[in-house]
Amino acid sequence: MFNKEILIFPQISRIIPSWVGLSLLKSFLWLIVTLTFFLNVMNFYSNPVSENKDPAKKSTERKPEENYLGAQTINENFRQEVEKEMSYWYDLINNYQGYTFAYHKLSSLLFSVGNKEQGDYYLGLIPKENNGFRD
Repeated sequence: MFNKEILIFPQISRIIPSWVGLSLLKSFLWLIVTLTFFLNVMNFYSNPVSENKDPAKKSTERKPEENYLGAQTINENFRQEVEKEMSYWYDLINNYQGYTFAYHKLSSLLFSVGNKEQGDYYLGLIPKENNGFRD
């Protein structure tokens, strides 16, 4: 009834690859997964957190208060610069009341110095503009 020479379906080995090849592929993928896992575990244990007891000393970040001149000189120079700039913006506010950028600048300088109450006061002097949004 069926002729072996005339097949309607192609050979099964063309559709489904051999089981030996699939098992080799599966074992190769498991090898990659286990290697990745063990390498990650080894990397985790090579950098223990307990050795990093003092992160401030090992940190490579730049510390703005330290310089060759010393921390005190830098802080003093910074304070003098901020005081000069604050006096400029105080004079500008006294001469031109309602200059909102001066209020912004002075309040940010006061916040940087640590005078939060005065900074909030000058922020409160800035009128809230109606930009189409509700408060």
